[in-house]
Amino acid sequence: MPSQQKKIYNKNQSKAKPFIGFHPPTSNTTYTPNQFFDVCIPNYSRGVVRLVGYMLRKTLGWCDEHGNPKEEELVISYNELIKNAKISRGAIKEAINDSIKGKFIKCLREGKMKKAGEEGLSALFQLNWDCKNKYTFDPAKFNGFFAGQGNRTYIPNQFFDVLIKEDPLKIIKLVGTIIRNTIGFQTYSGFRRQNIQMNFLELQKKANLSSRHLSEALVIAIEKKYIKYVEKGIFDKNAGINSRASKYSLNWTDSSGKLIIGSKGKVENNDQSKKESEEGNSSKRTVEAKKQSKKDSGFSSKGKVVNASKKDSASIKEIKPLNKTFKQQPVAVAVAYEELIKIGFNKISSLEIVKYHTPDKILRIITNQIDWLPNRNVKKNKLGLLKKAIKENWTAPEEIANENLDNNNGSIFTKYFYAGCAGSNEEPVTEPTDKEIFIAEKYVGKLLKIYPNKEYVAKWGKLFGEMFKSNFNNSNKNVYISLIPALRSFGDKFYLYQKEKINKKRAEKEAVAKEKHQKKFQIEHFEYLRLTEEAFKEDRTKDYQKFLTFRNKQREEVENTPFSSTVWLDDFNKDETRIESFQKYFPDEILDFWEWDQTFNVEKLNLVNIR
Repeated sequence: MPSQQKKIYNKNQSKAKPFIGFHPPTSNTTYTPNQFFDVCIPNYSRGVVRLVGYMLRKTLGWCDEHGNPKEEELVISYNELIKNAKISRGAIKEAINDSIKGKFIKCLREGKMKKAGEEGLSALFQLNWDCKNKYTFDPAKFNGFFAGQGNRTYIPNQFFDVLIKEDPLKIIKLVGTIIRNTIGFQTYSGFRRQNIQMNFLELQKKANLSSRHLSEALVIAIEKKYIKYVEKGIFDKNAGINSRASKYSLNWTDSSGKLIIGSKGKVENNDQSKKESEEGNSSKRTVEAKKQSKKDSGFSSKGKVVNASKKDSASIKEIKPLNKTFKQQPVAVAVAYEELIKIGFNKISSLEIVKYHTPDKILRIITNQIDWLPNRNVKKNKLGLLKKAIKENWTAPEEIANENLDNNNGSIFTKYFYAGCAGSNEEPVTEPTDKEIFIAEKYVGKLLKIYPNKEYVAKWGKLFGEMFKSNFNNSNKNVYISLIPALRSFGDKFYLYQKEKINKKRAEKEAVAKEKHQKKFQIEHFEYLRLTEEAFKEDRTKDYQKFLTFRNKQREEVENTPFSSTVWLDDFNKDETRIESFQKYFPDEILDFWEWDQTFNVEKLNLVNIR
């Protein structure tokens, strides 16, 4: 039986057309809502991303001469989603249901299967738009794509036609994050970012990826030429003094090193961009924008489709950098600047305030001080006080600090510990000391590492109190009840008991989930094996003949023993048995179910979510 390093057999691998880079977004783009990147891609399955992306491409990618979508309502069949959106048949129903539940699309007419004497009917869908003129990043508050002016970006059609259709979700999340934070982010002066400087943790948080998946995605995305390093990061072992994050950008097909800088995605030479913007090159950008207007569309605050090109081309004329150095600041500084503008500061004051602290601290300080402002009881000059509070980094008001202390994990655990010791099912009334809260907070942190669910903190506290009390039930001595000595005596015992209990439940859940998942997708895996077998018959005749020889020898060996039976032979001759044996004969090239699930299945099993 062949034994070699695992290399997945793929008949079409050599025929795949290489991706050489994104076309400049001056044509062949889709005017895409930013919430597709902010809400949909980071938080939903690949099936949902493919379905919503397909509808955005079909609806907003094809417009008439007035900028209105040619098709607002789409008749979509299962076969179309399988062929064009690349969603597997087993995942379509769930993708549709999740897309409707997530309020990305609306079902205007349900599909109807073809029956004897009755015609079938394809379902009718429409993108869901929110006309309340309120933008949100929160999936729980999302009520449809923002229908007001702005908050949309011209995205190269290749993102929809290549990445979303062909690549794993981790690649889509990574490239989508780069897009959203470069050409998808417009500064106060109307500029689109050329590249983005982000460290690994920032990318991980924005893309909502594990460190392993992000590492894999970066390697693959750069190898496939979706993105590129503009500048590789440096890790300085000397206390990080000279460390800097890597800088990324989309990989464009423009061979002269030109990058996105204009509001409409106008491509300009990076070295000359500042000079051209100052010399009044706006007329050229306006011409490009007018050409683009023939196919791009926008929505008014009332949700009506309108031509967005006039306003956008006018804004291009007005692009003037108010502060050249500000554009080069990290993402956090730009976001902090926007927060200050929203609260009421003018542009000059905002630019001054964002320099009060280092880029890694300024956003946190500003958001904290804005959140705490209502608790400072300011009657006059709120902005003046807020500016001073940001500059001096004031601590939280006393009532907020006390509230945070009362509601942290250590306080909750300690209160319920004493309630458990007393056998009380009522709301705890005992107030813990600061020292108890500090000790308990560290202990609860260890429990949360084995089961990261803060809803269990109160339950753990009560169970620990009951366990502590039960150890002295048969004793005639008066027991002094205190959390700190209780943790010294029984903390390890309780921790190990909870860890064993949690691991046992987790193993049971995983076993049930794996059985259910395998049952759901075993037909798709069998189809993968069948197609691979057909490819072997055509391309690797000698290898397949060796397999058949091996099968015949197996049959002969059993036929010559007393254990041979008609039932056994019937089972041996089934297609399912032959194909299963085929996979086992070539284990280094042909994937078993779980290897296939993690490599090709768009709805792969994610045990992290089950845990």
